[in-house]
Amino acid sequence: MNASEIRFGAILSPGQQARAAEAIASRFAPPRPPAPRAVRTATRSSDTSPGTLAGYVVLFDSLSLDLGGFRERIARGAFDDSLAQVKSREHSITIQTEHDTRNLLGRTEVNLALTPDEHGLRFVCRLPNTALARDTIELVRTGILRGVSFGFSQPLDSWDRSGKQGIRTVKRLRLHEVSLVSTPAYAASTVTSLRGLPQPGNWVAARLRASAAQTSRRFAASPITGTRNEITWR
Repeated sequence: MNASEIRFGAILSPGQQARAAEAIASRFAPPRPPAPRAVRTATRSSDTSPGTLAGYVVLFDSLSLDLGGFRERIARGAFDDSLAQVKSREHSITIQTEHDTRNLLGRTEVNLALTPDEHGLRFVCRLPNTALARDTIELVRTGILRGVSFGFSQPLDSWDRSGKQGIRTVKRLRLHEVSLVSTPAYAASTVTSLRGLPQPGNWVAARLRASAAQTSRRFAASPITGTRNEITWR
């Protein structure tokens, strides 16, 4: 008995019916299982970053505001040891706002780059896609957060007390954090919001040096400085 006999209405026994059904089924390929749906991976926060912040943490050899009877400057090469330890993954530096670890925006091995150049210590931070980052970039754009501060320990320094006001030169330090602040100790520090990754910016340092006196007047109020857990803020 074959499939053609079924088509012509043959009367089949139960055994023949079973064999005929098998014959018909063998002529048709089994249905293909549905293609698996593509699993959509989570988008990395950096792919939807609200923006990039860049600027100078400090300009080398520029004087701070009055820190309580003395002024301070950071010498070239002061950050080299810390940055070498960052490169070798022995040390990590964070970026936040107002020296508050609850306001964390990034760290060196993830989204913060710190690079010394001929002017000072430059930073670039591609912000994560968080509410804090979006609020921060708006504060920078509107000029509410307008300067940069930093936290350090283990300073190696020298003093010049020949003038009316002592001058402290920090030759080496251990850098722990960078903070965006409203009142920095170093008036020539800066932070700028960018739409994309910035190019090396001599124009930034030139603009800072040209406006240093005006910036100092703008920050006539005493800067927020202090020490916490053996880390000094500037």
